Amino acid sequence: MLDSLYIALIAFTYSELLTREGMLLNKLWCWFEDKWYGKPIITCPLCVAGQIGLWSGFLMQEWTPEKHLIRIFLSIFFTHIITLLNDKIETP
Repeated sequence: MLDSLYIALIAFTYSELLTREGMLLNKLWCWFEDKWYGKPIITCPLCVAGQIGLWSGFLMQEWTPEKHLIRIFLSIFFTHIITLLNDKIETP
């Protein structure tokens, strides 16, 4: 469960914070913005979290389909919570 929180923090930081105007990945985000494959790569924090959870899940020790799905779902859920908290903090 803790690894899902780490994935959420990484996905949010990568696809939300580092892609803002003037930040390190902004130009990359602008290039992917209109592409159909941009969402799972960089433009959607929830999609990025799901992708990281999906592909890193195969590296788990004692892999089972149930653990893998839970990891993916929790990663997306935690990313959603982080996004909501960030919106509350940034919106007065």
